[in-house]
Amino acid sequence: MIQDGPAGTAADVFAAPHDQIGDLVQSGLIMENLLRDKSQNKFGIFWDIPNFYYAHMFMAMDGGYVFGKDGKDANDIGLDNEGAIKGINEMLLLKPISVENAGDVSYDAMTGLFAEGKVAAIINGPWGLEGAEKSGINFDVAPIPTFDGKHPASFSGIRTLLVNSYTKYPKAAQLFAEFATSDEMLIERFKMTNQLPPVKALIDAPEIVNHKYTKAFLKQAQYAVPMPAIPEMGLIWEPAGAAVTDIWNEKVTTEEGLKNMTKIIKEQMETRN
Repeated sequence: MIQDGPAGTAADVFAAPHDQIGDLVQSGLIMENLLRDKSQNKFGIFWDIPNFYYAHMFMAMDGGYVFGKDGKDANDIGLDNEGAIKGINEMLLLKPISVENAGDVSYDAMTGLFAEGKVAAIINGPWGLEGAEKSGINFDVAPIPTFDGKHPASFSGIRTLLVNSYTKYPKAAQLFAEFATSDEMLIERFKMTNQLPPVKALIDAPEIVNHKYTKAFLKQAQYAVPMPAIPEMGLIWEPAGAAVTDIWNEKVTTEEGLKNMTKIIKEQMETRN
């Protein structure tokens, strides 16, 4: 038996430095007004392209999905349907202002270049706020911009604290779990990590309402999709990341890449079963 309690929740947002963008974030025109300067290693937009965690938001924007509409049906994979293909093709529209090779991107490279002022905008979660603030760059956050009025559907998730029933100190462990997931500590955790409490009653707490970045995360959360919590989710990441990388690098067409990816995922599921 394992006892768990909710510890934090979040959705990705669009972060951009005021110095390079100004009001374009608010106007929604940013995508059409940024240029890449390869000679100076500068880019319009960066995100961890090979990571399916980010690619999913484009696929889900047009009707793609992982495991059924509720994320629980492993027999219904919607990562190669018409919506998913359309979403990835729309993602590719950003390539002219980003990197040419997806292999040149990593999370560390993204945050590093952003801190140096060489990337005009990045897609990141609340965990990236501390590093951005420490870098001293003048930045702001906003919900991920729309594509023809459609909102990218980023993943959302709930972090939990788990207490194993085999612990030698069950009472102490339970008390710790209760303390760590109390309203008081969820607010403290927000102050330390920028993770929004997964409790609706706390969203209106002054510490959260008055935080300068909260509104952007809450607004993006309206369009977020809960990450599937079934075991089969573990089989998605590697083939999906490889497919997105090959598509971005123009080794395969979007349809070919997603169809082959889905085939691999299904084969892995059959082998495991």
